[in-house]
Amino acid sequence: MWRFTAVPECYSDVTFTVGYSIENDVYADSQIDDLLSPTERLHFQVLINQLIRWFAFEVEEYRATSTCNVGAKLSRIIPAGTTSLCPIFIARRGFREPHSDTIAEITKSWKLSIRGKTLEDAWFRLLGDQSRNPHHSRTALLELFIKINPSEHVQRLIRELRKKFAVNETLSLTS
Repeated sequence: MWRFTAVPECYSDVTFTVGYSIENDVYADSQIDDLLSPTERLHFQVLINQLIRWFAFEVEEYRATSTCNVGAKLSRIIPAGTTSLCPIFIARRGFREPHSDTIAEITKSWKLSIRGKTLEDAWFRLLGDQSRNPHHSRTALLELFIKINPSEHVQRLIRELRKKFAVNETLSLTS
């Protein structure tokens, strides 16, 4: 959640993803949405809009209290076969509508902002459906986007980690 506040100074030497997680950096520049049919796109947009509302709430909670619950599975947030936030889940979370500014912040860069595993779950709810032809596995799509069309964020991570690894190798060889 430091994406929405700031990375503590004590971690200034750590290489971080641009997005919430590595999955976000992998899919940020991807055209994964192009794999969806027109009907699936409409359904997906509804899912994303609901996830943006929920995640904006969690960001506001984190900013106010330093706690949040972003690790919940998509099936708990928006149950399969539905397109709305689960009333029981949001009641237990004490959900309240987030401010429009926070919603706009998340909407602007939702592929980088919403927890990566949650986004994957949304894509694979549609793309991995067994009745879909073809249906895709999570790992196959991840591999395709990493190897065929690596995002600028993934390429930056690789460069920075190679640089750090080379420095660490040099230091360990001379020490």
